[in-house]
Amino acid sequence: MQIDDLLGRIRAEVAEKRRAGTYPPGLEEELEIEFAEIIARPAAEAEWHPAELKNLLMNYLAVIDHLAMTIVDLESRVSRLETDRSGR
Repeated sequence: MQIDDLLGRIRAEVAEKRRAGTYPPGLEEELEIEFAEIIARPAAEAEWHPAELKNLLMNYLAVIDHLAMTIVDLESRVSRLETDRSGR
């Protein structure tokens, strides 16, 4: 697969998910701001500190949890497996 084809597929999928409301409000803007901040850092300042990494990880995990709750059908096999493991 060519990179242009892959980028086209990704862009189409993102556009469809955006129209469907899959992404939490403001997610794209937050990611754009964060990306701009990372890119703007001089290479010497690009060092990550443990507390900063932990905060970023917690934010991303919260977004992933939110997306998982909104896109996994409650009647899906994934939901049943979680229920089976928890015993409820």
